[in-house]
Amino acid sequence: MFRKICLALIALAGLSSAVPAQTFNLPEIGIQTSGPCRQLAVRNQNSKAMVPLGCLNPTTGVFDGAAQLPDFTMSSLGVLPDTGVDVSAAIVAAAAKLPATGARLKLACGLYLLSSTAIITNSYLHIQGGGQNCTRLRSTAGFATGDVLKLTGSYSGISDVAFEHVATDTNSVRTSGYTLNLANGYSFARNISMRNCFVCIRMGAQGGWSSVDHVMLQYMADGVINPGSGGILVENDSIGPANWINHAIIMSNFIDGIASNRRYPTFAVKLTNTGETVISDSDFISNRTNLLIQPGAGQTVQATRLNSTFLDSAQADNFAIVPTASGYVFDVDATGSWITNTSQIASAINTNGFRLDASGNTTLPPGIDTGIRGVRWNGGVIASTTGKTGVGVLCADATPQDVTVRGTTISGWHIGVDIAPGCSH
Repeated sequence: MFRKICLALIALAGLSSAVPAQTFNLPEIGIQTSGPCRQLAVRNQNSKAMVPLGCLNPTTGVFDGAAQLPDFTMSSLGVLPDTGVDVSAAIVAAAAKLPATGARLKLACGLYLLSSTAIITNSYLHIQGGGQNCTRLRSTAGFATGDVLKLTGSYSGISDVAFEHVATDTNSVRTSGYTLNLANGYSFARNISMRNCFVCIRMGAQGGWSSVDHVMLQYMADGVINPGSGGILVENDSIGPANWINHAIIMSNFIDGIASNRRYPTFAVKLTNTGETVISDSDFISNRTNLLIQPGAGQTVQATRLNSTFLDSAQADNFAIVPTASGYVFDVDATGSWITNTSQIASAINTNGFRLDASGNTTLPPGIDTGIRGVRWNGGVIASTTGKTGVGVLCADATPQDVTVRGTTISGWHIGVDIAPGCSH
């Protein structure tokens, strides 16, 4: 069968005669000698690691390019739920036993207690629970600071779990760190819920891409008591990686019946350093600022796309582009999205809908003449029901360039559009 695969690869190469042969190096290919689904792999010429391409079922003789990762269970590696004891170190030890070529590590339903940071360095690792209402990872009361789970390998991620702090329903919150730190490229989080984070997810890819899909992030720490709290922070080490946020619901606990328990995080999503971020089909509800683009010294945010997303009921500026120091923003495009400020609670501030303000810039890199350039809001709605307070679109200083708002309903504000002299629009 392996000979047939090799012949097929050679035949495919022959069909691709339009591509110069010198474009490619001859690959080093290997196949596992045993196992329920033997991995076919090719060697990475840079890292020298064998990268799995799929597996060959020895019974059927069928090559399955989708089944790339062999399965392991946490229980078989000594990590059990519902024990009432900390499993942070045990999870790290379990991951260390997995093959370097990759694996899917399954967590059974139940409660896993974490009281210290679990740093997992594996590449090609998929940690998969039994579902958000089934597999729960809980940080303990004495573990309110620092990261909970940090993934430093590439091509790794986690799905189908719930993260919580102290309990499912509690007024306790984490006060620093990331509940999930995706610290390398080609990382992912999907089908996940989180409660009572300081910052729930950091997208910190160093290359390639990072994806967060179908997540519900709720009840983060308050942005006044714990400044910098929020749902997702996009903070790449360079501007190369692409970041995708899809089907995300990120909300404060504004619906708490006890007013003193209500917490409003600093942001739902914050971008500080990235070359590409796409946010689609999401809903951010009643955070202090729902979408905050704020590069600082030595940082830039470029190529931001906001598609069919609701920015609901912010307690401060709903969507704010506010670079500081030498940070700058280039190419922001919002299409078919909504900004809606509503009086859901008596303490709502709801100052502005869409604010652009580069007055925080103190210096700019050579060749960059403005902190904000190329911002477009297309279609959708920018509306307020707070009794005609605030400004719908506010260009707050003279430096932003090439700002466009078109085909948009702007209603309910004290001032619909306020453009400072010099703001290019």
